[in-house]
Amino acid sequence: MLGATSEFKCSEELIQAAKEVDKVAIIAEEAKEVMGILDKELDLLAFLYTPAITACEKKKVISKIFKGKICNELINLLYVLIDKGSTKNIFKIINVYRACVTRKEAASRIEMLAERRKCKYTI
Repeated sequence: MLGATSEFKCSEELIQAAKEVDKVAIIAEEAKEVMGILDKELDLLAFLYTPAITACEKKKVISKIFKGKICNELINLLYVLIDKGSTKNIFKIINVYRACVTRKEAASRIEMLAERRKCKYTI
């Protein structure tokens, strides 16, 4: 199982992967959709949480449900969590990811506005 630090690290690694393929916002939106599906489909959630079910079986189901509907980076995150037996942390990881993305977007906007103000006063 992952600890709080590992959840943040996992989220940061997902952000890095998302940046590399220029899909930060897309992954945030798709991750929100995955959370919604898992919230509604309690049988799927129970299936993913059940240790007696093999990782291979879980990955097949994830692939069947999500392949072609969400980006590979998010599917790979699910696979990693399944391999580590840490699927119970998916909600925390996604929430941390989305919060970090939101904060980084806000910081970028603030920097952009500050730059505009500087330009405005230096002209």
